[in-house]
Amino acid sequence: MGGEDIGSDDEFYLDQNWAKTEKPKADNIIVEDVLNNKRSIENNDNDNQEEISSKNNKKRKKLDYDKLSPSNLLVHAGRGISHESAEKQSKFLWTCFQHWLGMKSTTSAKDGTQVNEQDAFKPPNFYTTNQNDGNDDNQLQPHQVITLANFLRKGALSSNKRLKKWKIVGSPMVLIITLSARRAVSMLKEDLSSLKLRVAKLFAKHMEIEDQIRMLTMDSYGLAIGTPNRLWRLSTTSKNDDGKVTGAATDGATPSSPALSLEHTELIVIDCHEDHKKYTVCTMNDTATDLMRFIRDAVIPQIRARKERIRFAFF
Repeated sequence: MGGEDIGSDDEFYLDQNWAKTEKPKADNIIVEDVLNNKRSIENNDNDNQEEISSKNNKKRKKLDYDKLSPSNLLVHAGRGISHESAEKQSKFLWTCFQHWLGMKSTTSAKDGTQVNEQDAFKPPNFYTTNQNDGNDDNQLQPHQVITLANFLRKGALSSNKRLKKWKIVGSPMVLIITLSARRAVSMLKEDLSSLKLRVAKLFAKHMEIEDQIRMLTMDSYGLAIGTPNRLWRLSTTSKNDDGKVTGAATDGATPSSPALSLEHTELIVIDCHEDHKKYTVCTMNDTATDLMRFIRDAVIPQIRARKERIRFAFF
């Protein structure tokens, strides 16, 4: 159940109870930006589909976004978010952050975390494939297969050589967040193996948390991949602890020497893989809250301290 993201894709999905509250403002949930784009695309698809569907005496049902609950709006806004601009991505993730932690607009979270609008994510906190640094060699070309390995090689990283020679213990250069252990294993086998790097496996199926703490304490990893709950626990657990989460779960504080530190991490990749019900790590009930807790306790303090030297990337 909701703790270890062991990750059956059939597990817990969106709890609709909070959606009975008033509908969120469009500028918070980027309805007018992302969802309007989706309306336009679907209108074109419907025009093309109508002729095809008529052969079977069927018409494709048009989705009315204006009648969706707030939670479902968030789910639909998140589909295809990896292809959107950094501005839309920053608004989407901040909306997820507020909603999944049960925050009000200017008050506090269910667990007592104070809302600080100054922490709202900004476009410079995100890397997208739309960005151009002037070096065509570092840009993904239309004919290239968009794998995560290519994504990292062609611009997402400040230096591929530094990734391969990474020597900082306990703080990977790149951290990938997935919705389940099953998805993490799939990425390791089918994609990340081409990088020929040692990868820290930070999810429940691979090993016990005590073993992961020892691993992070003893070795350096340029690349790490994990699920939200395990990453949150490792980032709120001292190197010398037995795997029990510290007080960070309620007061937003982190231990002085966490097992997993983001002090030197440069890129946090949020995997946008959809399960068979079209949920992602940002919208699945079993992962979204832990992801936002991890962002609150481990990522935001680093953004405050290091600004754009640590960035998100939706893939």
